[in-house]
Amino acid sequence: AVVMLILDEQGNIVDANEAAGKFYGYDVSQLVSMRMQQIDQSNDDTVIGNIKDAFMRSSSRFVRKHQIADGTVKDVEAFSTPVDIAERPFLFTLIIDITETLEYQARWELSQHVFNHSLEGIMVTDAEKSIISVNPAFNVITGYKESEIIGQKPSMLSSGVHPPAFYKKMFEALDSEGVWRGEIWNKRKNGNVFPELLSISVVRDLDDQVSYYVAVFSDITQIKQSEEKLERLAHYDSLTELPNRVQFKLHLHHAVCRAERNKSSCALLFLDLDRFKVVNDSLGHIAGDELLVNVTKRLT
Repeated sequence: AVVMLILDEQGNIVDANEAAGKFYGYDVSQLVSMRMQQIDQSNDDTVIGNIKDAFMRSSSRFVRKHQIADGTVKDVEAFSTPVDIAERPFLFTLIIDITETLEYQARWELSQHVFNHSLEGIMVTDAEKSIISVNPAFNVITGYKESEIIGQKPSMLSSGVHPPAFYKKMFEALDSEGVWRGEIWNKRKNGNVFPELLSISVVRDLDDQVSYYVAVFSDITQIKQSEEKLERLAHYDSLTELPNRVQFKLHLHHAVCRAERNKSSCALLFLDLDRFKVVNDSLGHIAGDELLVNVTKRLT
């Protein structure tokens, strides 16, 4: 039901319908003994100013904050029209509760802000897996403009690294669990293949039918490079690039196991550099490092 109020020029509520009483939480008899200044959260001068302004127009619209009986504040839209009743001017006002609408709008604006300013690439497809929306980060990461990607299939980003079985498992997980997370290799517009951390979620409607697929991903090229560098540092000497003690133990273990398995023998050759300390002490560690690098090159 529509909330209806009739106001005089001083802001007194002179009449109200049952829907108004129900909305504001008062009996209608209580409501008609109140002034709009008791409900409207603006200061008295603003309320009276709006009422006077409404009397000067054929119709007017205001978005206000009204307090109901339990103290809750509601966002409302007030539509007012001046009318004459018994040769006296009054304001006929319709009140529409827009609290949920404004909350939804605020959430929508927030989601759009996150979508547009996220550092992660975001791609949305319809149920048929056609791309319907991408964010600016998607363009930065992949090199594709929005106009080039809308309407296309995500497979155009495929790097060719993964076998069909990889994608089959991905969509099986989406069908059964509604989400898939993992690392995947995709291809930029310029042809460069890059690793990304990808999360895909299924959005379903009230009938549990697929409406959208939402994919969020980040370029992890630098992370992969750091991991490879750390992995190499863990197993290879940074100066000579020879396998270090960890790798030596692994190689030795494998060689011994292979010899035992084949009932054969293996040999371990130990090399030492005579008077290497003299080089370090007399010519400095830089010369010593250069000597190690050159010996390594000759041995390999």
